[in-house]
Amino acid sequence: DAGIAKAAVIKAFTVQNDTRIKAQAIDALGDVNPRTVELAKEYLIEVIGDRAAGDLLERARDDSRSASERIASVEAIAEYASRETAGETPALKETVEGLLDLLEDRSPEIVDSAAAALRQVTYQPFGSDAELWRSWYRQNRGLSRSEWRLVGEFYYREIRQLMRRISSLEEHNTALEAEVVELSRRIIDSAVTGKRHQDIMAILSGPGPVAAKVYAAEKLGSMKAKGAVDLLIEKASNGEPVLSAAALAALGAIEDPKAMVVVASRLKDDDPAVRLEAAKAFGRIEGAKINGQTGRPDLNLLEGLISDSSPDIRAAVAQAMGRCQWQAGFEALLAALQDPYPQVKAAAAQALGRLGNVSAVPALLPLVDDDADTVVYETVNS
Repeated sequence: DAGIAKAAVIKAFTVQNDTRIKAQAIDALGDVNPRTVELAKEYLIEVIGDRAAGDLLERARDDSRSASERIASVEAIAEYASRETAGETPALKETVEGLLDLLEDRSPEIVDSAAAALRQVTYQPFGSDAELWRSWYRQNRGLSRSEWRLVGEFYYREIRQLMRRISSLEEHNTALEAEVVELSRRIIDSAVTGKRHQDIMAILSGPGPVAAKVYAAEKLGSMKAKGAVDLLIEKASNGEPVLSAAALAALGAIEDPKAMVVVASRLKDDDPAVRLEAAKAFGRIEGAKINGQTGRPDLNLLEGLISDSSPDIRAAVAQAMGRCQWQAGFEALLAALQDPYPQVKAAAAQALGRLGNVSAVPALLPLVDDDADTVVYETVNS
């Protein structure tokens, strides 16, 4: 009987020299007989426990070993670390850190086994994304495994509830849609805390309400999630106006030059909210080029927008000119000082200050006595 045999082997192991048998059991993980491997894993888990963790991690890291032996080592580590009796021991953190290192192994098989082990030990949903795992661990290293479990189970419960809500969402069902949006926001907020970019991206790319997607885009921007740039570009290109605007704002916050093609394409959009966010994103991304000395911006794309019908857009364009230090826009910015809207005058004054052209001083002086405090502030500081 296999159970009796296993018990006999474990009993025999416990009455012999612990160190020697531990080494033999670890070596047995590479045996060609699956039953031998299972017995060795059981012994290491039941008898040796955290005294074997370091040796098992070392064996798992050794790329001169066979993949099956390394995977068996990872599985043994995960089995022990996920036992209730081992849950709060110091070896737990050593185990998690060792598994994080294995996510960068050259072998896809080892990466997959390490990801599965991390999921088993920590209850978290990051797949094989090493960056997300490390980010989460930095934030949650001080928590116990039981606390990790609470966070993980809450998250999955919320996700399941969201999917059920979305699947039952009917057209024009305002009340149900509001519930889905609120639930999405809670999940996104939880994902922000754990820096789970991929989970926020899942909501942005999924079938939920636009309001939930807008919130997801906003959070990805605030997190400067570079891994979300391609998805945000897609939503900025093809989304409804309110979603396109949110995606453009996020792209501006991330400042990835790859987004400039879609940003430029939306500068002349029919929707003023989209034009506004495109102008802001243009200034932030191209301004970052100036600060980082990575190339000159194509400021001709802004031509005509300084006289846009929307004062908010005119102000955003003036700010972009200043961020990009566009000397060719000097005359347009001087003219913007006479704009009837204070936000445009303030933005123009700020931009002229960034250009540093003393010829602007005579035009700026009258604005020191402007009725709008923001205009006075930017004028004095320019």
